[in-house]
Amino acid sequence: MLICRYLTVVYICVSSMAYSQITDDFIDGELLSNPTWLGDVDDFIISNRVLNLNAFEEGTSRLYTAIDVVDDYEWTINFKLDFSPSANNQLLIHLWSETENFEENSLSILMGENGSDDPLTLLDLSSNTILAEGIPTRVANDPVDLELKISYSSSFLVVQSKTSEELLFTQEFEVFIGDIILGEGFFGIECRYTASRADNFSFNQISAGMTIPDTKAPTIVETLFIPENQFCLIFDEAVDLDESNVQLDAGSLQLDDIALQINQVKFSLPGEIPPDFELEISGVIDFEGNELDTSIIISPTFIPELGDLLINEILFNPKGDGGDFVELINTTSRALNLQDLIILNSTNDRQVTISTALEIPPQGLIALTPNPRDIISAYHSTAADRIFSLSLPAFNNGDGNVTILLRGQVLDEFDYDEDFHNALLDDVDGVSLERISLDGPTNDPGNWTSASETVGFATPGSPNSTGSDVNDDLSIEIDSSFSPNGDNQEDKLDINIKARPGFLGTINIYNDAGSHILTLASNTLLGADNVIQWDGNLENGDRAPMGIYIIHVSLFDPEGRTESKKQAVALRDFIN
Repeated sequence: MLICRYLTVVYICVSSMAYSQITDDFIDGELLSNPTWLGDVDDFIISNRVLNLNAFEEGTSRLYTAIDVVDDYEWTINFKLDFSPSANNQLLIHLWSETENFEENSLSILMGENGSDDPLTLLDLSSNTILAEGIPTRVANDPVDLELKISYSSSFLVVQSKTSEELLFTQEFEVFIGDIILGEGFFGIECRYTASRADNFSFNQISAGMTIPDTKAPTIVETLFIPENQFCLIFDEAVDLDESNVQLDAGSLQLDDIALQINQVKFSLPGEIPPDFELEISGVIDFEGNELDTSIIISPTFIPELGDLLINEILFNPKGDGGDFVELINTTSRALNLQDLIILNSTNDRQVTISTALEIPPQGLIALTPNPRDIISAYHSTAADRIFSLSLPAFNNGDGNVTILLRGQVLDEFDYDEDFHNALLDDVDGVSLERISLDGPTNDPGNWTSASETVGFATPGSPNSTGSDVNDDLSIEIDSSFSPNGDNQEDKLDINIKARPGFLGTINIYNDAGSHILTLASNTLLGADNVIQWDGNLENGDRAPMGIYIIHVSLFDPEGRTESKKQAVALRDFIN
C-alpha cells in the first residue's frame, strides 16, 4: 500500500510567494525558505548541494511550492533516478496544478511505466489523459540522469531533455495546450517508490519562472583532433549554419575545408601539425543572434605510434574483491588520443576497446580499471584525476599477458609473471608490478619489480616508486636533529633513502644508553626515492624524551647486497 504523508502548513506561507520566481540549487542546505517547499519535507535531505529522497518504506513523497505561470514561462529540473523507472517506481513533475493535491486541472510529466520503451509522458491528471509522449526508451535506462527544459509560450508547451553526457538538448515534443496552466497555482515533484528505491531519487537544481532571454554567445566546450589533419570545435549550443559569417585565423597556418554542423565547426590543417597554435574565431552565431568572437590555443591530440605509448604498471593480483589496473605512459612531448585503443590479454583472447576520446598528456600517465573508486581508496599514492573506468580483460593472478594495439599495430606488450615480484615479499596480493626503465625492453623480466611498500605497494596514475631512471648508487641521509613540539618546524625526523629496485630496509632506533626503543621500519620494500619519518613517538604512543638517539638503517636485497648506516640525532624542543 502506498503511504502518503503531508505536512500541515498555514496557507499564508503559500500566498506570500505566489508571484515569485523560484530557483533552488540547494546550496543553502534547507527547504523552508528561498523558496519555501511544502509537503513531505521530512522525507528529503540535502547533501553536498543535492536534494535526495530519504524515506524508509514504500510510499509516495511530494514537495511543492507556489508559482504564477505567465506567457513565456520556463521550468528546468536536473534529476537522477538510480534505477529503471516502472509502474511501481515513478517520478512525476507537476508543472502546474490549481490545487496543492495535484488532482484538479493539473499538468504533469511522468517517468515510469510498464515496458521497455518508456518515454517522457505529458499527462492531464484531472482526466488521466495522455497529451504527448517523448522519445521512446528515453527514461528506460538504469540510471536515468536527465536535465529537462520545459517552455510555455503562446499556448504551446515544448519539452526538451539532455542527459549528463550530452551537450545539446533534444526536443521530446511540442504540444498545444491552450491556457489551461496560466495563473496562480502550484509546482511540485512527486516520488512514488517501493521500499528498495526509497532513497534512489535525487535532484541537483530546480527552477521555474519567466523565460530569460539568451544573451550569451556560444561557448567552445571541446576541441578534437581527428585523423587526416582535421580539427573539430564543439559548442555548447546549436549555431547558425551560414558559413559565410565564420572567420577562422591561425596566423601563417593555412586552414582548409571549413564547415559548420549543428553545434560544431570543422576545418583541416594541411602539412605538419604543430604541437599547439593560436586560433582566432569570429562569426559563429547562435539562433538568438549572439556571436562568438574569441581566440584559443589549440593543442592537438595525436594518434599514438610505435614507441609513443608503453605499459608502465600492472596490478593483476588484487587483494580481496579489488579490481585490476593497467597503467600507460606517454613517452612523447605531444598529447595522445587513445580512442579505439585495444587492450588485449593474448593468453585468453579477451580484449576491450576504448570507445570514446581519452587524452593522455605529454609525458603523462593514465591508469585504467573497472573500479576507479576501489583503486583510489586502496592506494594513497593514486592520482585520482588520472584513473579512468574501463572493463579490462580478465588477467590471471599467476601469469598472463597485456597487449596494447591500435589499428592492427601492436604498440607494446608484456608477458607478466608473479615471479617478477620481489622474492623477499611474503604476500604479493595487492602489489603491482612497476616498470623500472622506459628505455629497457618491456618483456625483460629484469625491467620490472614490485611497487614500494613506502608508497602503499602501487602508484596508479602517479610516477613509479622504482623510478624510470635508476641510479646504481645507494645513499642514506638522516637529519641531525628534530623538535616534535607541534610548531610546524622540523616536527619530524626525515630519513632519506635512495635505493636500487628490490632493496628492503629496516630502521631501528636506540637511546643513548644503547637500549632499543623502536622499530620504525621492518623489511620494508623500498622504492627509488624514499622518505621515512619518525614523529618522536614510541611504540606505546608516548613521546620520547629530549636527548640523543641512534638511528640504525640496514638495507639488503635478494642478491645479498647490503648497505647500512648509524647516526646520532638530537630530539630537542624549541629553543629561543
